[in-house]
Amino acid sequence: MPMAVTARRFSVDEILGWPDDGNRYELVDGVLLVTPAPVPVHQIVANRLAAALSTRLDRPDVYVASPGEILIRPDLRMQPDVLVFWSESVPAKWEDIREHWLAVEVWSPSSVVYDREIKRDAYLQIGVREVWLVDCERKAVLVSRPGALRDQVQEKSLLWRPPLRPETAPIDLTEVFRGLE
Repeated sequence: MPMAVTARRFSVDEILGWPDDGNRYELVDGVLLVTPAPVPVHQIVANRLAAALSTRLDRPDVYVASPGEILIRPDLRMQPDVLVFWSESVPAKWEDIREHWLAVEVWSPSSVVYDREIKRDAYLQIGVREVWLVDCERKAVLVSRPGALRDQVQEKSLLWRPPLRPETAPIDLTEVFRGLE
């Protein structure tokens, strides 16, 4: 006879009270996702994408954070490597942000399953307008949007159209992955 498996559920308040040990603790519907600190290649790619987005979104009400955080109490906390959001002014707390436009996850060997099988769909479900999953090994970005096919592979350049704004200049992926052989 099959047995039901139960997993302990956590709250945002619980994990925010834990000491910083270098791991990344995230929650999706109270389920704990733990990944170690990222490796240098991961951070270099995330920073290059954040810089490219920042130069293309020269507006006082659009922000690029790397890393970012999406916090929805009581049981959701995700920390995308890059987060683009809209706000009338700089928010005091992550949970004050209501319009999450783009979440970027750069894959590490320890995070690929969480990023692709759990977090991508969770981002889209809570209203993030676009998700990029960055595969440094393939030097490609998988793009997903609500109501569209998941994981559209981009290998040369990335075009992004922020909500109600003109399309941004393309991001050259050869530059993003330059020197990372």
